Amino acid sequence: MQVHSLRFASAKPIIAALAGVVILLPLTSCASTDAQAPADDVTVTDTERSNEATSNDTDPGHVLDRERVARLESMVRTPDDAIVAAGPTPSYETVAGRRQIATIRNEDDLTYGPGHYVLTTYCMGENSLTIDFSMGDGLQSGTMSCTPESSSRQLEFILVETERSMSVQITPDATAPAEIAYRLDLLS
Repeated sequence: MQVHSLRFASAKPIIAALAGVVILLPLTSCASTDAQAPADDVTVTDTERSNEATSNDTDPGHVLDRERVARLESMVRTPDDAIVAAGPTPSYETVAGRRQIATIRNEDDLTYGPGHYVLTTYCMGENSLTIDFSMGDGLQSGTMSCTPESSSRQLEFILVETERSMSVQITPDATAPAEIAYRLDLLS
């Protein structure tokens, strides 16, 4: 299994949001990939690679065509007032001709003030996902199915006191091709 980890740059998004200033935190990669045996025993042939997408319509590092990746990017970035927005990220990586599930794990150590927070996860392609979203000591979990045109799932937290830290972990259930993105918004 491949694990992608991102740590978010320190900032004070809640204070800024409450003051009427919108901040989109830049992502700084502290990525580490942990190569393990693939969960599915799938060997990718040259024919399958060409059927998924050709180099003319797929950017390196993605498993869907440029048009669908761009649509997903637009969904996660619009409106542009998210506290955090990440992706699109592929559901698998091909290592030595074999597909390996790519788990997305992002965490930060920012301070989150009281409010209603919504994590929206987007998926486009053919896969199912398990989503774990935590703020402080709280945890919300859910599952969703990806669809060719896009699907989304929301998980929510209502914080009554300040929490320090947030993490998101999204795990594809199989090595089927999909692109995944998410955003965190403060509603009130």
